[in-house]
Amino acid sequence: MSSISGILSQSDIDEICLQRADEGLDYLAHPNDCSSYIICDNPASLGSCEEFYFNEEAQTCDYKENVQCDNVEPEPQPEPEPETEPPTEAQTTIITTTTETTTTSTTAELVPQTTLPTTKEVEIETTLSSASTTSPLESVLCPEVSHEIVFKADPDSCLNYYLCFNGVAMPMKCADNLHFNSEKQKCDFKENVRCRLGIPTCEIYMNEFFPHESSCNLFYYCRYGHLVSSNVHTFIIGMRKNMNVK
Repeated sequence: MSSISGILSQSDIDEICLQRADEGLDYLAHPNDCSSYIICDNPASLGSCEEFYFNEEAQTCDYKENVQCDNVEPEPQPEPEPETEPPTEAQTTIITTTTETTTTSTTAELVPQTTLPTTKEVEIETTLSSASTTSPLESVLCPEVSHEIVFKADPDSCLNYYLCFNGVAMPMKCADNLHFNSEKQKCDFKENVRCRLGIPTCEIYMNEFFPHESSCNLFYYCRYGHLVSSNVHTFIIGMRKNMNVK
């Protein structure tokens, strides 16, 4: 199993999106890599779920046990420990002691760290002075007069957005692993937003590395003309697999 689309060219992923266009899916499972997926946009590109698998039915990254993927090498099973014979009566002196013990078991439920921000009620003063002034950014983003709360995306950031009320813009910010979705008017998974601000582009001849726009633990690199997001640990594992180094 190769790493992200080492054997797929740009024409290959374009053809896959074209053949399955009638299914109405924005994201398609990679044919050779369980952790990768194809973004059917213009142009088509590739994405990575890192240590997770892509769930085509749910259209998002998911835990491996929730995804049916055949491109997986079976994990080696641990060898059973050899059985030991019990000691003979002549070799053992049995001392009986009574100790009261209290055992407390806890069960922790493992859930993905993709919790959407909770909604908080905000009390807003409804009486505004007619002589108050707004910044040029507020006047562009927010309606002049509106008694309804409206959310507007920040034109210079994928994470930031504004809460508008009566022409006044209050800056807000999504969690680090989320982007603001203008259509849904809320913070959402990055895969559902596809914000391209600050993301570099790759040509087929490029091998450059770029810093991630919002995370110090991630970075981008160019591979066969595709922009790939990764972290150092996953990148090193992928390089060792390609070089057949254990």
